[in-house]
Amino acid sequence: MAFGNITFDVYGMNDGRWSVYSSSKYRETAIEEAKELLGSGQFDAIKVVREDERTGEEETVFSEKIERKGKGLTVIPVEEAPMCETLEDFYQFESRKTAGRVLRKYLDENGLTAFELLHNYGQLRFLCRNNEDFLNKAVHVIARAQAKATGGKHYERVEVIYEVIEKIVARAESFEGDNTYYDLFKKSDINTLLEAVRKDIEEENQGFRARLALSKYLGEMPDWQKKLMLMIEQAENEPSEEALTYLDEIIAEIFDGTQAVQEVFGFQHNRAETIETLAELSAGRYQAKRATVEALKRFSDLKARHPLPNSRHVILDRAQRELGSTRPLTNDGKEADQAAFAQVMEALIAHHALSGDNRISEAATMRAKSLFVEEGQDESWDKAIDDMLRLLENKASQFAYLVDLCSTEFGVRHQGVIIEKLESIIHDLHAITDLVDGKADRRGVIRGAATVRDRLMSTKLPDEWRMKFARTIYNLLMAYQEAEETAPKPSPRKRGNGAGNGTSKGAGNGRSSNVADNILNRTEIEPGAYIFQEGEEGTEAYFVAEGEVEISRTVGNRHVVIAKVGKGSFIGEMALIDTKPRMASAKAVTKTSLMTIPKEELQLRLNKLEEFDPIMRRLVGIFVDRMRNHPVIEL
Repeated sequence: MAFGNITFDVYGMNDGRWSVYSSSKYRETAIEEAKELLGSGQFDAIKVVREDERTGEEETVFSEKIERKGKGLTVIPVEEAPMCETLEDFYQFESRKTAGRVLRKYLDENGLTAFELLHNYGQLRFLCRNNEDFLNKAVHVIARAQAKATGGKHYERVEVIYEVIEKIVARAESFEGDNTYYDLFKKSDINTLLEAVRKDIEEENQGFRARLALSKYLGEMPDWQKKLMLMIEQAENEPSEEALTYLDEIIAEIFDGTQAVQEVFGFQHNRAETIETLAELSAGRYQAKRATVEALKRFSDLKARHPLPNSRHVILDRAQRELGSTRPLTNDGKEADQAAFAQVMEALIAHHALSGDNRISEAATMRAKSLFVEEGQDESWDKAIDDMLRLLENKASQFAYLVDLCSTEFGVRHQGVIIEKLESIIHDLHAITDLVDGKADRRGVIRGAATVRDRLMSTKLPDEWRMKFARTIYNLLMAYQEAEETAPKPSPRKRGNGAGNGTSKGAGNGRSSNVADNILNRTEIEPGAYIFQEGEEGTEAYFVAEGEVEISRTVGNRHVVIAKVGKGSFIGEMALIDTKPRMASAKAVTKTSLMTIPKEELQLRLNKLEEFDPIMRRLVGIFVDRMRNHPVIEL
């Protein structure tokens, strides 16, 4: 009601200052408008003041403060962001992970993962209306990263992202009250949920409906431990491959959250202990040092049974960030930090953490640069690399560190030093077992060698060095297999009929396994003589017992030397593996002694490898193909 000279002023407060937004002669109208402003997110607080213009008296008749959790939050910058063009692109794991990192402080404050946010209309509405400035900054951060990667226009990416955000909000709103699959999931499990969605929903919307049900149930969990336990329990219940992918992604998002990790990990003595815990979890080998959170032990057991690649990557990425920070590893001074650093690196290597794209080697080198410098010394990167190699006692660890390092931007900038160190290690190798786990069985050695070689081939080293190092590894692997085949086998006990006593050449597969006695015929080659020439049909491979051999290829009218090999090397095996003409010529540089391996014998061994490890056999073929197609590079 209006009362003569009485007015009702609507005030809004921003940054601690009140200002008049509007006035009305009617109390109900003013209060209704004030309530609408509360939901708009424009002000921190709203009040309605009744003012008598005759007497100047004022009375607050309505007042309410808006609890804006996101106010004053800072956006976390990122250097890279996946390109998202379609609506579905924004729901994918890499996009969610990026959004989660940019919005990290907001999500932590609200106890959310990006997965939950994208499917929750109430949370989306609150973010868009009450934290408009924060959201705008986040959009620009992501847009800049996308534009930088593609060379596109920053403002164009901003427009695309805002358009998709509108669609995401509208989509979440349209399913706000639909609990069909949410109720089903709570009563059953994720396998049942996915089966029902596949049966009932058109293909383009199946992913969203399944994620919607998961996010609603996840959102009911009151803390991070319970969120993690919900996903672990589902993963323990024999999930399908598709279901395990969903669970792995959500678990990874939880581990990517700062507040979540602090809550789930509980008390850690120092940063070094945290990194060791992360390394153990990444490999499914977590060892509780005290009474621990059940979720960590159960996750570790789960990780031991399933690869969980997204969770592993996120955990190791967090280890890399902790290791690469400037904050101390302990609270007990430099000497304690040095000792802790050595222990941390031992844990990272033991759990195969130096085997991915998490830049752990780079972070470790940065730490070593500041940690091992003496007063008055130059804090050079070359010295930091040397310090790391001294810290890593065996060749396998040193090699893993350098290979991991040369795949980083830091490694590219310091490539010359890294190549020099790798060449020194390769030169001193005596057996392929020097590069793999010393406790590995035959299968483990073969797979370990294949992994080392493939990691080397995927680095940013120049082609000639990658191929040179890979060839050495290949030769060592062939030598290892040869030694395994020729090693004397213990004679089995005689049976009643005398069969299988191991004394007959025809026992087993009809051939003796003693290659040295039955297959390898020694041939002496004089200096300057060709062993075979490019383009010839390959009928034999050779093991260099003594001497030195020059490998060359024809470029135009010239012979270009591409390698020199010596005692312990295999040559000529490629033509036998892929049955194509010789790809290069081989000439003795000094008096050379060769052991001949007939084509049929090598084929027999490759057939055995096919049975024993078909993946390794295929990798051998791929390696040969790469060598054949590799251009000749003159050094």
